[in-house]
Amino acid sequence: LGASHAANLAFRYPYLFDQCLALSGLYDFEPAWYYDAYRDEFSYNNNPCAYLSNLDPNHPYAHKYSENQIIICCGQGNWEQEGLETVHRLKQILDSKNIHIWIDIWGQDVYHDWPWWETQLKYFIPKMIEWAYK
Repeated sequence: LGASHAANLAFRYPYLFDQCLALSGLYDFEPAWYYDAYRDEFSYNNNPCAYLSNLDPNHPYAHKYSENQIIICCGQGNWEQEGLETVHRLKQILDSKNIHIWIDIWGQDVYHDWPWWETQLKYFIPKMIEWAYK
């Protein structure tokens, strides 16, 4: 799965997926460049920034997200700008609802490509394994 799909599944089904690693994804599909002007129930239900912004902070999912290990990582280098903007929007939404996930922004030399994702995998996978066995 790509980062956007993995995070979407983790947010929509937190009782099925208690871990998620999302590298360099998009989490808000509202900007005009993505869907143009098209909006429907399907696009809403697959847009984490849209449905999470309407989540009641007392909903059981809100607590479950904080219990799960959801890691969202993005660089600040070439080809990361659009994803980075959506990561910041997602963080604002989650913070406003007191939902705590691991959002990790890497440096300006970290670009949207396989060499960095390999480095990030080597960093995050051991931490995810450790979390799974605690």
